[in-house]
Amino acid sequence: MSKQLITFPVAGMHCNSCSLNIQRTLKKTPGVIDASVSYASEQAVVGFNPALTTQSKIFNVVKSLGYQPVKTDKTAELKSLKTKLIAGGSLAILLMLVKNPWLLWLLSTPIQFWAGKSFYQGAWSALKNKTSSMDTLVVLGTSTAYFYSAAVTVFKLDGHTFFETSGVIIIFILLGKFLESRAKNQASQAIDKLLALQPQAAHLIKNKQIIDVNINSLKVGDTVLVKPGEKVPLDGIIIKGASAVDESLVTGESLPVEKKPLDQVIGATLNTSQSFYLRIESIGEDTTLSKIIQLVRQAQGSKPAVQRLVDEVSRYFVPTVLVLSVVAFFISGLTGLIAVLVIACPCALGLATPTSIMVSVGKAAQIGVLVKAAPSLEIAAKAKVVVFDKTGTLTMGKPVVVGTYWYTVKNNKILALISASVSQSSHPLAQAINAYLAKSSLSRLPLIDRFEEIPGQGIKAVSGRNQILIGNQKLIPSVPVKSRLDTTAVWAKINNQVAARFNLFDQLKPEAPAAIAALKQLKIQAIMISGDHKSAAAKVAKALKLKKYYAEVQPQDKVKLVESLSQTQTVIMVGDGINDAPALAKAHLGIAMGGGTDVAIESAGMTLLRNDLNLVPRVIRLSQLTLINIKQNLFWAFAYNLILIPVAMLGKLNPMLAGLAMAFSSVSVMANALRLKRAKL
Repeated sequence: MSKQLITFPVAGMHCNSCSLNIQRTLKKTPGVIDASVSYASEQAVVGFNPALTTQSKIFNVVKSLGYQPVKTDKTAELKSLKTKLIAGGSLAILLMLVKNPWLLWLLSTPIQFWAGKSFYQGAWSALKNKTSSMDTLVVLGTSTAYFYSAAVTVFKLDGHTFFETSGVIIIFILLGKFLESRAKNQASQAIDKLLALQPQAAHLIKNKQIIDVNINSLKVGDTVLVKPGEKVPLDGIIIKGASAVDESLVTGESLPVEKKPLDQVIGATLNTSQSFYLRIESIGEDTTLSKIIQLVRQAQGSKPAVQRLVDEVSRYFVPTVLVLSVVAFFISGLTGLIAVLVIACPCALGLATPTSIMVSVGKAAQIGVLVKAAPSLEIAAKAKVVVFDKTGTLTMGKPVVVGTYWYTVKNNKILALISASVSQSSHPLAQAINAYLAKSSLSRLPLIDRFEEIPGQGIKAVSGRNQILIGNQKLIPSVPVKSRLDTTAVWAKINNQVAARFNLFDQLKPEAPAAIAALKQLKIQAIMISGDHKSAAAKVAKALKLKKYYAEVQPQDKVKLVESLSQTQTVIMVGDGINDAPALAKAHLGIAMGGGTDVAIESAGMTLLRNDLNLVPRVIRLSQLTLINIKQNLFWAFAYNLILIPVAMLGKLNPMLAGLAMAFSSVSVMANALRLKRAKL
């Protein structure tokens, strides 16, 4: 079954109940496989079968519920709220000073039906969809106060009017909405900053002339000139010139990266020194920046496991409050009923988790880590073991030949057969041998008729009548001499005769010791897995002060090892190669190095945008802080409702104070989540 994933904004949601209603309806839609709608990020992530439904049909479902699949104009929204706050707030102050019921009625009416219009719209939308929301509670509470007061005034009944109560409650809640909206803007700044990176213009080379064009008009294969101090318009390959490119805003790499002809350059990065000509390789949604933005959006809209419980509670929250308000009426009269309706706040519950996730995913992107989904943060926070692949992860992944041993007479025919064979492989060891043999100035390499790469062992090749094996002792078990201690050994066997041994050394990454030490401070055990022989693996383990490591591990055994470790504790696997992909998928969480293969990155839950191992303990620490933050928010949201609703039922809480408390319960949750932006990692 094919699955297509779309992420789109949703405008018009007023509380978490709105997002849950949209989510439930989408999940019931034929062809929709799964759906997640976030009130905090105001977006939906929907997976669907394109054979059964379409994007336009999904959008129509959202529209039928009274919402719009378009981005909310934050500036206009804040301006509207500010206008209503100033005008309505002024009237609310007068309400507190006036005693005449007719004048109170006159002053409160604009607040009730103009300033509070959005609450009525939300409540009506919920009613049409046979559900309830925060707007339902606000409308019932304030309308009860307003129309009861109108009846007392018109019919001159005995009793106190509540015009000032309904007016002040609406203003307090609008104030909360205003502050909440501003906080949401801050929480979603990561996306805005990424979008702002994209340059708008480029210098297109056409008919040997330079033409300034909008980047949207560029096509794959176009050549553009990138001048010093300008941003690279789109992903491409340098075809002429060389320069240093600042990738810090995209990958977090602090130092400029030297680029030369045939090097790939990421769009939206900054050219710092010299002009160069770039051939465009990716446009639109295929660019690195667009993919990063899409992944961040999807992650911010996804939900961790803890949110499922909250969503279930929120589903029954409003109906329960309606029942409790009726009980409150019989206990403490109209004051109790209004206070209960107003004090209850499903928004704080709805914002508690997604806001923390939004901020955390944005923070992760800023330091150079792409989080694919919210559950990845939850898993990372609980991790007890981090398993590292050795080659290319803990080491530079650029081994060099440091010695050779020839078992036969060294001649150009053998050199050419070995060189032709290793040139077919992208494995770092094969590339290192190829680079070493390239210095031999061989005039012509023979054709390779058949080629097979055996993961964890080496390569088999056939050239004419020559059978070639190049690999480790598992591929060539009867080698006469063992490798020099602490180096990686690769043997070459031509026509059943061992011809040569290459000793290779792969330098440890400079930041690896610090990254392992940081994990120990977090009380997380680091384990190394290597396909290399024991002596070479032991040297790396000793340099990193690792107590536990596994050597001579085949790719299929990596999976079994990770699976075994995962049975008793939460395990993270960090790797970069094709042979790491199964283990990355099998671990509770896979983290792929940014320079790794597409297969490894696809199998992982997180991706490091640059090859910096320090990002592993940093993102784990961020995940731990995020989980703590979520728990704080949920504790506050549940405690607020569990304590203040009973107080309101007993008539011990002024409805106006209830409105103020309700408004600031959501704001406090947002403010706490925003603290993650300043977290020191």
